[in-house]
Amino acid sequence: MSKTTNTPYFLLGEGEMARLTRSLDWEKKGLGDPEQWPNELKVTLDIVLNSEFPMFLFWGDDYLCFYNDAYRPSLGKTGKHPSILGMKGKEAWPEIWPEIEPLLRQVSNGEGRVYRENQLIPFYRNGVVEDMYWTFSYSPVHNEKGEITAVLTVCSETTALVQRQQDLKNSERRFRSMAEDTDLYIVTGDETGEATYFNPAWTKLTGAEMEELTGTGWSNFVHPEDLEPFSSLYFGSFEKRAPFTGEVRVKSADGSYRWILANATPRFKPDGDFAGYIGIFTDITERKEIEHSFELFKIIAENAIDPFILMREDASFKYLNEAALEKWGYTEEEAKTLKVPDVDTVFDLEGFRELFKEAQKNSIPLFETTHVNKQGEIYPVEVTLTGITLGGKAYMHAIARDISERRKAENQLMASELRFRLLAEQSPIWVWMADTNLNVEYANGQMLDYIGLNDLSQFLGKVWQDVVHPDDLPVIVKTFQEASHSRDPFEYEHRVKEAATGEYNWFHIRAVPRYEDDKLAGYIGTGVNIDDQKAFTRKLEDEVAERTKALAESNKVLGEMNKELEAFAYISSHDLQEPLRKIQTFSSQIMSLDFENLTDKSKDKFNRMQQAAERMQALIQDLLAYSRTSTEERNFERTDLGELAQQVTGTLQEELEAQDARIVIGELPTAPVIPFQFQQLLFNLISNSLKFRSPDRSPEIHIEGAVIKGKKLNHNKAEPESEYCCIMVRDNGIGFEQKYADRIFEVFQRLHPKDRYIGTGIGLSIVKKIVENHNGVISASSEEGQGTTFRICIPLSQI
Repeated sequence: MSKTTNTPYFLLGEGEMARLTRSLDWEKKGLGDPEQWPNELKVTLDIVLNSEFPMFLFWGDDYLCFYNDAYRPSLGKTGKHPSILGMKGKEAWPEIWPEIEPLLRQVSNGEGRVYRENQLIPFYRNGVVEDMYWTFSYSPVHNEKGEITAVLTVCSETTALVQRQQDLKNSERRFRSMAEDTDLYIVTGDETGEATYFNPAWTKLTGAEMEELTGTGWSNFVHPEDLEPFSSLYFGSFEKRAPFTGEVRVKSADGSYRWILANATPRFKPDGDFAGYIGIFTDITERKEIEHSFELFKIIAENAIDPFILMREDASFKYLNEAALEKWGYTEEEAKTLKVPDVDTVFDLEGFRELFKEAQKNSIPLFETTHVNKQGEIYPVEVTLTGITLGGKAYMHAIARDISERRKAENQLMASELRFRLLAEQSPIWVWMADTNLNVEYANGQMLDYIGLNDLSQFLGKVWQDVVHPDDLPVIVKTFQEASHSRDPFEYEHRVKEAATGEYNWFHIRAVPRYEDDKLAGYIGTGVNIDDQKAFTRKLEDEVAERTKALAESNKVLGEMNKELEAFAYISSHDLQEPLRKIQTFSSQIMSLDFENLTDKSKDKFNRMQQAAERMQALIQDLLAYSRTSTEERNFERTDLGELAQQVTGTLQEELEAQDARIVIGELPTAPVIPFQFQQLLFNLISNSLKFRSPDRSPEIHIEGAVIKGKKLNHNKAEPESEYCCIMVRDNGIGFEQKYADRIFEVFQRLHPKDRYIGTGIGLSIVKKIVENHNGVISASSEEGQGTTFRICIPLSQI
């Protein structure tokens, strides 16, 4: 949004956030022209941007972000500011959105206000995520229909109150340095009362050149009804050399009159002589038009956790919200007779009136006072004050927060420092403090006794240099120098001479930085004697060296055993199968050529001999397959498991047709696998389902997959946050009792007699070995007569 002379009244604040808010392109943010914004948004922003108390506004369903200058320092020097202005809440606060979004929804849904005190809310600023404590309230903002359209946050960061006040002062100084370039209406006058300067904003407003306005020319543009009252106000204040505030209608270039709020302050020369006035004028036309919206202010205030107070100049109360009445213990009727001194122990009537006048002219910094309730109980409060005008009358608005708990915490902190001293003196380890130049400022009795000093006063300067081992001095100096630069905690080890024995012992030193007025003052740390640990470590290292040597020898033996295993595999693959092939060949020839010459008993023996040879050959082949799953090189490839399943089904097509079997392949993901081994896995599982088919129904096999988190596997080998590809192979076969679910994966284990179900008892062992090669897990669930389901889960990332 480009800034014009018709800047809406609620964006005319003098701070940085008012400037940024009115300069932002709100069309792109989806809110459109600010002049067309809803009244509740305008009024709320007017309060927020002109308040010295930290406030943050979440607007609309997307919780668009607005905040004021008082809140701005909490965002740090680098990070979110100013990019989050107008940004959706979820995008602006991703690191804490899961925590604050439910609170915002609670308020938006009309489920009650939210108040948190000293709440830890880490968020990103100054390049890091910082831990900060906040006291805040979330309150609903209603429109004129009573609908909740926004959430107003009133907050204070309790971890850096002094720093926040300093940031506020810096913000004010920055504002003054930018004032010359502002679009606000600025005028100066000399010691005679004549106007000497009008900034370009005046010429844009009136259409007149500066020469037409200087001197007393400005009076030609003042509404006739306002000229005499405003002139009396000006010249009356001029005689007293006093600041003044007034409202006047000024004729604009198009002939219409605009309401202008004048704030004028006397100027003085370096020698103290009066030099005239400087006035800052703001267009309040729209504000005047909506001053009847005092009821909207009440709606906002009634939903606030803290007391919202509106005071008249005579110290009586124009309005008190429910929180204020409850805190003070008065009814609404009783409060009508109260005045500020009745509830504030600091201000009398005269002091209040002075503060009231000051608030109409200048911003009042956050301050503390004490309140007293109807029962006479006194408690500390933190107050923010703002001078405002409603219906043409001046009021002072206050937000008063009970800080009893904070005061209590401060007292507890003082007590904790005393306890620290007492505990340090009783500690069996060293406790010390040093400045940034390594000068020891405190050492407990345990440390002094070891070094041989009677009193802390003897530990002056760098006495430690006389007791630290010379070889370790460079380590200490370098560590402190690096720590002073980085301001990080540190730890190191060095040797220190014991006064009683003259021997050096190893100590482990830990330290953290300490600050005074936000400046690094030095370090506080501990020292623990680790000489015995050092000796034990050296002994342990010697033992590790011996174990390492033994392990190397064991690895050598294991290598030789692997070579023997490879030799066995070669023999199994060639030499053992050759006699089997001859037995099968010769027996087949006899059965085909001499079958009629054999007796029935001989025919039976030949059949049994051929069956035994076939089982032996199948056993050798399965043993070789099991062996290869351990020795083959594992080359993972990203593979479409759906296509792989189709290929395996194709190789079994004849057997499937022969058994009238049906295979249903569902959606299967792509995963990193060893293709040949995974083909073997699916082949063995499908073959197993066909082998153990039910005699009462045709085989039906379902293969489907999904990607899930490891924590859902409920397996101690699964990584909870890793993703796994899970394949389920489910059949309608004979099944088995669930108590045998682990046994079926063991080598040579069979649950059914081999005369009814052929096989070697190795197939599922091979499947398990392949799953282990893929760093996965396998399980089986079954019920007799109801079929079996195998679930194989392997990581989607194979390292």
